[in-house]
Amino acid sequence: MSADGNPAGNITVELKKSGKVAITDEDGNFILQHLPPLKDTLVISAVDSKLFYRLVNLVVNQTIDVGSIKLEYN
Repeated sequence: MSADGNPAGNITVELKKSGKVAITDEDGNFILQHLPPLKDTLVISAVDSKLFYRLVNLVVNQTIDVGSIKLEYN
């Protein structure tokens, strides 16, 4: 979410260790597919925002919904 509470598009989402990257759509949604089981850190960033970190632990064939994330802007 942007500072005003609306969905944020064009936000970078990255799994830190694996280097997999996605960009959010205009509704703030993103998908990272074909991932092996892993423990990694999800890093979410946008221009002028503070980095957001969330630990994720994926198992085979698992889907994770990280919910709504409100970015903090500088």
